[in-house]
Amino acid sequence: MRPLARAALAAASGEALAGARIVRRAARAYAAEGLLQPALLCWTLGTGDLDAHRGNAVRDLAARTRVPLLEPYAQVVVGLVEGDRESVAAAVSRTSAATAPALARAAEQVLGVQEGTPRPARAPVPRLLAGVRAEPLSVREQEVAVLAREGLSNRQIADQLYLSVRTVENHMSRALRKLGLVSRGELVQWGG
Repeated sequence: MRPLARAALAAASGEALAGARIVRRAARAYAAEGLLQPALLCWTLGTGDLDAHRGNAVRDLAARTRVPLLEPYAQVVVGLVEGDRESVAAAVSRTSAATAPALARAAEQVLGVQEGTPRPARAPVPRLLAGVRAEPLSVREQEVAVLAREGLSNRQIADQLYLSVRTVENHMSRALRKLGLVSRGELVQWGG
């Protein structure tokens, strides 16, 4: 997050080009170190040109790592680079303009949205787990539950989602309660 914060500060100081260089340099360094998720974060949410190099980096990293919250942003980046208006339109409703303002502005230009037009409400996140429940899972609870179903430990989930183990435990506990399940074993077998 530091490179994104430094880039945002540079952009706010009128140094947008310097901010873009900060993010690209960090993205390349993360990828070279095998830190795919931070690299994807920088390439996806960072400022700078939406060029073929950025599109290829995002496509490659998105294929090699899984960060559910970044998936719609990655789809917007790739759609913008490829000029795929339909892909941009399908993914942009699952993003937040506050999270990636430059990306949102670029998408709005491609989609022909007039400046000042209220952005449509963010579409609800599709349920990652099937089944009936009285209380819906939060986005984080869904992510934790899906990763747990894939066999990841709390430590692995914490590392992947950049959370503490305790936070993962809390999300897991709430998800199990909301789903009416008692254990992770039931979660793995549930709905599948």
